[in-house]
Parts: sequence; structure tokens; C-alpha cells
Amino acid sequence: VPLTNQNLAERDWRYYRFTVPRSGIPAEWKPFFDRISGSAIAYIRDTLPPFSYVPLTATSITTSTFVDWSTDLKNKAPTSAFPKALLPGTTTLTVPPLRPGATYFLGIFGNTSGGSVEVSSAVSTQQVTVDADMTYDSGSTQITVAGSSSRLVRINAGSAATRLKIQCVQSALGLSLKLEQGSVPYTAAIIAAHKQNAAPFPLSFTFNEPLGTIWPFVANKDYYLLLTNTTVSPITSTITMLGSSAATEDEDNDDLADSWEELYFGNLVQTANGDFDGDGSSNIQEYENGTNPTDAASVLYDFSVASPGGSVTKDPLLSKYPSGTPIELIANPTSGDTFRQWRSNLASLNGTTNPTANFSIFSNVDATAVFQTSASRGLDASLAMVISDFNSFRWYGQYESSHDGVDAAVSASVSPNQQSRITTTVTGPGVLSFWWKVSSLANSGRLTLLINNVAQTTPAPISGITGDWEQVVVDLPSGSHSIAWRYSRDGNSQTAGENRAYVDQVKFVPEGSEDATFDAWKTEKFTEVERTNPAISGPNADPDNDGIENLLEAAIGSSPKLRNSQQLLLTILSTTISGGQRTTLLSANRAETPIMDMKMEVQASNSGVAGTWITIAEKTGDENWIVGGITPAAVEEVVPANGSIPLEIEESVSAPQNSTRLYRMKFSLINVP
Repeated sequence: VPLTNQNLAERDWRYYRFTVPRSGIPAEWKPFFDRISGSAIAYIRDTLPPFSYVPLTATSITTSTFVDWSTDLKNKAPTSAFPKALLPGTTTLTVPPLRPGATYFLGIFGNTSGGSVEVSSAVSTQQVTVDADMTYDSGSTQITVAGSSSRLVRINAGSAATRLKIQCVQSALGLSLKLEQGSVPYTAAIIAAHKQNAAPFPLSFTFNEPLGTIWPFVANKDYYLLLTNTTVSPITSTITMLGSSAATEDEDNDDLADSWEELYFGNLVQTANGDFDGDGSSNIQEYENGTNPTDAASVLYDFSVASPGGSVTKDPLLSKYPSGTPIELIANPTSGDTFRQWRSNLASLNGTTNPTANFSIFSNVDATAVFQTSASRGLDASLAMVISDFNSFRWYGQYESSHDGVDAAVSASVSPNQQSRITTTVTGPGVLSFWWKVSSLANSGRLTLLINNVAQTTPAPISGITGDWEQVVVDLPSGSHSIAWRYSRDGNSQTAGENRAYVDQVKFVPEGSEDATFDAWKTEKFTEVERTNPAISGPNADPDNDGIENLLEAAIGSSPKLRNSQQLLLTILSTTISGGQRTTLLSANRAETPIMDMKMEVQASNSGVAGTWITIAEKTGDENWIVGGITPAAVEEVVPANGSIPLEIEESVSAPQNSTRLYRMKFSLINVP
């Protein structure tokens, strides 16, 4: 509807606002202006009304007063696309350079005599097609462009955007790409876009622009990507949005948000592992902790403690530690074990042998409580194998390096021309097997197997820093055999590595012995007739009605035909909470002769709901106990009695004062090859 009789006084302004739709974009906008009387002049501007102040004289209107579109410095276009003043009548403006979703102001100036004008607006029925809408920081799409045609993609960069990054991968050569802010790029090759790939057009091209405060690359704007096929055959482009926000942008790929680096350093030069303020906390740790990397007083330190084979009480128990926090550590060995020493990057702690340590933290600290167990346990030797030391340079069990992931025996560290030897005796015929490794000066420190005090050449002694564990299998003839593992050094005063040797998982299987399976256990415990009746001999049967099924009777070494106390299964001996840690000691039993096709599991739960039980220790057949899960436990086997071996299981877990912890034993049959 035309607006008629729009009257202006001399040097007065009247303004009319028009918005180009973002959806259903008209290809043309046709503003109409006509002077009915007077000397009115019409101007058109983007974003702000023209002429924002009163000129000194009627003739002082210049481009510096921002009265026309040419001063807006928006999208690139031919000069003719930016009229300095509208002639009376209809002016046709197109997309491009019109900006979809933008607001335009038609300003009419009364000039020297004012006057009366008529104003109206119309759009064409033809619309600009947007083939895909995408966001700046996520998503991927495929656009197929027919030969000698174009397709248009619109990308919205929200207010949080800090970088516009658009990756385009083409199926064939010949696709040109033009990127414009606010408006559609011109298809004509002679008109440059703000960003475009140059011919010859590559198969892969990435627009990568930081968004700041200077036009054209700013946040909270629409960007239009025009894909033009310069060939006659279809080409498909895969378009992936990789833009970022202040929280995610890391253009230098150092794991530090660029905005964080700019805030504190004013550049992107610093590295993640650097320590700008020299406080012992790296830049990446300061970033993750939310501290100031340029202020040594603003710091939180990491403190990690490992305790393989035992536990450590740490007070206070924090996720991060302010500088100067006093800390107390108490090493708690498993029953029967001893504490050996601390290993730490903190010089005052490293090598100390007092299980209680007190210090204040002024840097990132890691500490390991080193526990010592018996050599027999480290070797995983059977109860029938008596282990003894040859001299005062004793072997012992440790938890830091092992083949089975639990423990292994380690030699003493000896001087030149000395040796550390451990021995046992077995009765053949049978097969001896074990795993070993050494860490020594090559050809100087050697780990040797001796049989009946004769150094073996098969297997040959091992020397140097072997790193990986090696398995040894030896057939032994009839008779009693003395077996020894000897770590020795020649007269060379130099050494390398740890100057010690390791042995793990020693096993001797007499010839003709058969592994005990659940079926073999049934044959021993039930008559032939009873074995044909699952209600009597099946794994879930309970013929003596003591509440312990046959599978459990076999697991704990009790009789399926004598009523037993269910306390044989699992009992809590004690539980204490200190420093936010609950330590629970449990007892159980297993058969002295393990069932080879059975797995035993000690499980824990805070609720007892199905699916919440966590295995904290497990044993399959005659293999060693494996501890693990979120809260690993320590398991100790003690002297057997009446066909079963008592077990002590200790678990230490973070827990509030009034929380509940449930435990159970789980038994299951497995297929053993």
C-alpha cells in the first residue's frame, strides 16, 4: 500500500524501514519513491538510517555523512549495485547484494525546499533457494551440483562463535567455492567474494576464518557458501562444519583453549607442558584446574599414590592440593607382607622406609608404596614346593613387576662377583615351567637356571635388559631334583638397569597327574547311580540340605554329604572407616585342590542391585588370584586345614561415614582347554 502525502520540511528527514525475509528470500526488492512537490532526495542504507546529524548547510551532504549504501562497506558487488541516491520511480535491488534477514532504511531528505513524497515497496515472486542450512560448529552434508549450475548453503555463526571453519571435499575437479557474509555471493566469475578458492579448483578446500569484531568475519551472522560447477558433469561436495567457540577453539592444537591463552598470555605461543610462572604446575594443569598460569600463588597440585599389593591412607583426601598443604601418608601392607620403601619424584620422600610419611606439597607429586611379600608367593609356588635362599642375598616377592599382573619374585641387587640364589626341590618325572626376565649389564649380570647345581645351557642364561617376560618349560626325569634360579655378576664394576632378576609363575606338573575338574570331583564324591541324577550330583543340587550347593562344596573343599556351616563361604572379620576410606577384612575358604574348570570371584556392591556387583578379586583353577576392578583387593592364602585353604581378602575403598558395602562370592564353571 503506497504511503502518499509524506510531507517534509526543509532539511528534514523521514525514515522508512524494510526487512528482507530470511526464509522465502525474494530475488528482488523494488522500493518506490516519487516527489509530488519540492526537492526531496531519497537514500538507502543498511543497518543504520542515513545521515545521522544535521549538516551545517544544505549543500554539505557528502559520503562522510553516511547517507547512501556505498558507505556501508558490506558485500562485494559492482559499483552500480550501490546507488548513491534513488531516482524518482521504482528502483530494483537484487539478492545479491541485498542481505537476507537484514533491515534497510529508506531515508528521504527535505533538501533545500522540503516537499511532499510518495513511498511504497514491492518484491518479486522469484525466490532465492537455499539448498542446505548448517550451524558453524557441527554437522556434515553432501551437496550435488549439476553441470554448469550452482547450489547455495547457509551457515549460521551464533553469538558464541569464535572461528568459522568449513571443509569442502569434492568428488571431482571443477567446483568453485565462494563464501560471503550476510548475502549470497555473485555467480559471475569477475565478481570476487570475500573468500573463494582460486582456479584450478582443488578436490579439497577449507575456509578457516577467525571471527572477531571487524567486518566481514564476525559472530552472530549468516554466511552463504555458493558452489558453482564449472564442468558439464555433476560434482558432489561433502561439507563439514568444524567451527569453534571460545570454549572449544584450539587452532594451535595444544589442548589449551585459544581464548584462555589469549586471556592470560596475549598470544598462542605457550605450550601445554610449559610452566610460564614456574610454580611446578604445567600450563595444561593450570587450565584444567582453573588457576592463573601467570601467577605462581594461584596453583593447585596433583598428587597420585599407587600401592600395588597393599593400600595407602592419604590425609587429607583431596582431588587437588593448594600449595603448602601438609599431607600424611600411611602405607598399609596386606597381612603377612611388609612395607619396603617409598618411591617418589619428591626427593625428601623417595627411598624412605618409614611407612608413615609427612610433608607439605609444593609441586606435583607421585608416590608408590613398595610392599614386600614372601618369595614363595611371588613365585606362585605350590604349597608342596619349599622355597629357600642360598645365601644372605635374599629373593623376595614384590608387586611392581610381574607376568601374571599380580606379583613376582625378585633377586637381591648384588655387587661384582656376587650372586643371589633361590632354590626348591621337586620329584620327577614331570614338567617344570616358569617365566623370567632380567635387568642388568649385558654379558655381566646373568640369570641362570640350575638343576641339581648344574648351570643349564638349555635354557641358556639371560642377560641385559630383556624387558619382556620369557617362558621356560623343562622336562625333568625321575628322581628328586634341586631347582635354583641364580642372579650373578662377574667382576665388571659397571652395571645397568636395575641390577636384579625376576621369576614368576613357577609350576611343576608330575607326569601322569590329571587336572581336577568338577566332573572328576563328582566321580570322587558320588556313586555311579548318584552321578546319573542331577538332583543329587548336579552343580546346583544340595543333597545334604545344608544350604551349600555342590558347586560351592567343590569350590571350598567341603563334603556334599555332610552338613557344613555356611560361614565357610564368606565372613566379614572387620571394617573401619578413616580419612574417608573404608577398609574391610573378609575371610573365606577354597579347596586345597582347586577345580580347574571353575572361576571364583569376590564381588562388592554399594546397593546389591543386579548389575552393580563389581569383581574385586578372581581366581580360575590353580592360577594366581587376580585383583582389579575399580577398587582392587588384596588376597592372602594361609596354611591349609581339613582339605581347604583359608583366605583373607582386604579391600580399601573411598566411602562416606554412614554408607553400606555388600560382599559376596560367585562361583561358575568355565571351559578349560
